Amino acid sequence: MRRAALPAAILALALFMAGPARAEPITDADAAAVRAGAKIDVECLKRDKVKDVGDCRMAATGSKQPDLLMLGFTFHMWFSDALLAELYRKQNGKAEIAALFENLANAEYPPLYVAERQLHLEVSDLCRMTEVDCATAHRFNAQWLQRIRRKQP
Repeated sequence: MRRAALPAAILALALFMAGPARAEPITDADAAAVRAGAKIDVECLKRDKVKDVGDCRMAATGSKQPDLLMLGFTFHMWFSDALLAELYRKQNGKAEIAALFENLANAEYPPLYVAERQLHLEVSDLCRMTEVDCATAHRFNAQWLQRIRRKQP
């Protein structure tokens, strides 16, 4: 499942190659692209096995995708993986599965953070567009942002 970090790396590279940050507000078409990316991950999460979810996510990034679609996809992946890590951590005997999802979320967050800054988007924008719980997304964002800050010299 380590391969699931690849979509996040692809997003970061695509945004780096795209050039300067967008200055204009997000349009309805842009929001639709973000939503479409999130829906790809929603479909992947319907798989029965963790390996199948990972394979679906890898297939979704197998070809060039628009940046905003990939942003929605990556944001939803990160949110879902962070949520699954939290849920499995609360269950006795599920620490290994929780660690798997937490490692995935750890790999997905840095390029997601860069993309948010590059595109001048906030977690509030992304959670509304991807239809995830904003309070939980903000809580996770604060946790993962602290992790990045702790790693910096």
